[in-house]
Amino acid sequence: MNLSNLKLPRDLIQKNGVKMLIYGGAGTGKTRSVITAPRPILLAVEQGLLSLQNENVPVFDIHYNLTPNMNPAERLNKKLANIVEFFDWLERSAEAKQFDTVYIDSISEISTLVLESELPKAKDPRQAYGELADKVLKWVRLLHQLPNKHVAMLCKQEMVNSNNINYYQPSFEGQKLYKEITHLFDEVFRFQPKRFRTPQGMQEFMVCSTKNMQDYLARDKSGKLAEDEQQDISAIINKIMA
Repeated sequence: MNLSNLKLPRDLIQKNGVKMLIYGGAGTGKTRSVITAPRPILLAVEQGLLSLQNENVPVFDIHYNLTPNMNPAERLNKKLANIVEFFDWLERSAEAKQFDTVYIDSISEISTLVLESELPKAKDPRQAYGELADKVLKWVRLLHQLPNKHVAMLCKQEMVNSNNINYYQPSFEGQKLYKEITHLFDEVFRFQPKRFRTPQGMQEFMVCSTKNMQDYLARDKSGKLAEDEQQDISAIINKIMA
């Protein structure tokens, strides 16, 4: 080691990109926010792309080569093989360098597919959940460590009751995945509707909430974001990296 190996945190952030975990209920703008990201590519694990039908966003659809004559097990295996194909391409292909932002829609659905694949193989369901955590975390860490790439990992939302308070958080199969993934990300955003006072009276807007609250999980370790930001991923990235 020598002094040339030492870097300032801002230099490492510039090299590594911003890694975000984004969750929220249906219809809160998670998928559509991809159009605001710098040079994005979208891995479509779920089939809800109607909000993007008129947008020029490159999409890799894991359902692209499924055929009607496949049985459920074959369809599941093909979907998982397509996910592996995408991650291999992302990590190794020179073509992937043309994209600045990787969107995963959604990591919640990936965890469900992996669990569906592992449960029939396991004598004890706990083994299946262990395999689930190992496989999904391998992909999540690959994304988290991608150099020169921003990553937006989308999640479904679940509500849990804690001390008689309804608490909203990202949804995954298995508690280990929840703990590991939410711990890994410095930026955890909740997309949600909020009401604000305007000159025209109280109005509702979809926002990107960045601060942890009593009733939902959110996090901004950069300290540069407002409590509620517009759902503009490029603007958020620019604020964090400034």
